[in-house]
Amino acid sequence: MKKVAVSLTLLFLVVAASGLMADVAGADDVIVTPSSKIEVIYFASQECPYCIEWQVYTWRAFKKTAVAQHVAWVVIEKGSLYNKISKRDYPREHQWMFDQAPTLGNVVPAWWLIVDGKPVHSGVGEHQWLTVIEPTIVRLVGEKLAAGGQQKVSEVSR
Repeated sequence: MKKVAVSLTLLFLVVAASGLMADVAGADDVIVTPSSKIEVIYFASQECPYCIEWQVYTWRAFKKTAVAQHVAWVVIEKGSLYNKISKRDYPREHQWMFDQAPTLGNVVPAWWLIVDGKPVHSGVGEHQWLTVIEPTIVRLVGEKLAAGGQQKVSEVSR
């Protein structure tokens, strides 16, 4: 058990030092309008037990919320945990993201929160999802609805 705790601590330090958990544009600076498009780009691997656990429990529950109905979801799956993410793993309309952060997605699970085509937050690991990404989505969708936006999206593309 001690070995696992040390490994997770080292992983957290590597991720933090690499800047993958940094605010990209700063969610506090984002102006959400009724027509704003809010997207979550989710990076995963079928070999990743943390990804599977997040999908089965956390994502399944979140997708049932009213907030999730106003978010477009893009799932990018790496074939193997050992492969580095590459530009060809991204859907064509999102390949510009690889140029901005070519290492995001090498450690999974990871997310990018995009508003109107601009990266707002990135995060790695369920802790980042629970403490940064999800609360920011809830706030941004609330601001969109308060501004008069009613369009539901709830699309998932791979």
